Amino acid sequence: MNIHEEAFVKAFVVPDRQERFLGFVKSLKSRKKLIREFDHLKSGLLDPKFLVPLHGQASLWPNVLAALQKMGAPEKCWVMGGRFDGEEKELMEAMENSGDGFVLSCIPGKLAYMKTEDEEYILRR
Repeated sequence: MNIHEEAFVKAFVVPDRQERFLGFVKSLKSRKKLIREFDHLKSGLLDPKFLVPLHGQASLWPNVLAALQKMGAPEKCWVMGGRFDGEEKELMEAMENSGDGFVLSCIPGKLAYMKTEDEEYILRR
């Protein structure tokens, strides 16, 4: 299990679902269950107190990148879901080319970006 993935679950997934999703990131076979959750977020997976919704101009890639960098994001991030699942990538490249249904973990358990098919968020603790 990658440190970013474990920290993401422990920091941002609602407490009563953490154990289940920690099990998902430990297994390549089960991992797909977690990644599918990133498509729509209809299941109440994430703790809303750590979600910052992005709308309008704030959701444009350059603005998201600037916001993340202002919060301390490094140049590279860990990707969960999307085209680069399970890889470390340049933050901007991952944002532009991952598709939908992904999380970019910038600082493990502290700062991430999520794009679902319907919404975008910065996750911050």
